[in-house]
Order: sequence, then structure tokens, then C-alpha cells
Amino acid sequence: MTRKIVVVGWGPAAHRFVTGLLSGGGDGVDADIAVTVYAADGAVAHDRDALPGVLAEGAALASAALPAIDDPRLEVRAGVRVTAVDRMHRVVHATDHRVQHYDALVLATGANPVLPPIRGLRAADGRSLMRGVHPAHSA
Repeated sequence: MTRKIVVVGWGPAAHRFVTGLLSGGGDGVDADIAVTVYAADGAVAHDRDALPGVLAEGAALASAALPAIDDPRLEVRAGVRVTAVDRMHRVVHATDHRVQHYDALVLATGANPVLPPIRGLRAADGRSLMRGVHPAHSA
């Protein structure tokens, strides 16, 4: 029976996890798995830590892209967010109105940037904190 893995998020941690899982990752995972990734930012995983440097250098956003994973066991639901997790029934609900069953759920949504509470420290006018790819497009 195929084991269904759902991954919420598509940043570096999720990409590394999926890469390891699909390659066997040393944890005895067999080929009988199906991985569904919910990638709210899009189909391409990006190294979010590299985004400010990419923008500063005037390079294309694609230069922060992580390597594509070409594996028939992987489905990336680009632009789709998970809106609810029902642990009792082992399903996630998504913005595309689909309900996805899972055997294992991985939450790899990253962190939100914050300014530390230091007196006098504030975001400069016209600048914003960068959380992902969409803010980078508008920068």
C-alpha cells in the first residue's frame, strides 16, 4: 500500500526533506510512497536566505531556485495553501477545496521575520521584511 506523505511548505527545509525522502535518505524508506507538497509561493523551491543577496546583485530570482526534483512520486501543488489540518481524520484542507488524506504530515513553513524590540530600530520607509518569493518580486 502506498504511504501518503503531505508536506506543507516548499522552502529549503521542505526541499531537503523531500530530496532525502525520495532518495531513500538512509532511513529505510521504500519506493512505495507518494509525496504531495503544498507550495503557496509556487512550484519552484527557493533558498529564501539567498533572496536579499540576489536582489542586491540585480540577479534573476531564478538564481535563488533550488534544484528541481523530477520524480513521479512527487506532486507539487503550486500556489495552494493548506487552510486546516484535521489530525483525527488525518486530512488537510486546502485553498483549492481539495481534502488530502495523509499517513504522515510534515509542517515546513519556515519562520516569519521580525524586527527585534530594540529602541530606535524600525523598518526604513519604503522597505519591508522579506518572508518569501512574492515580496521579492515586488522589491
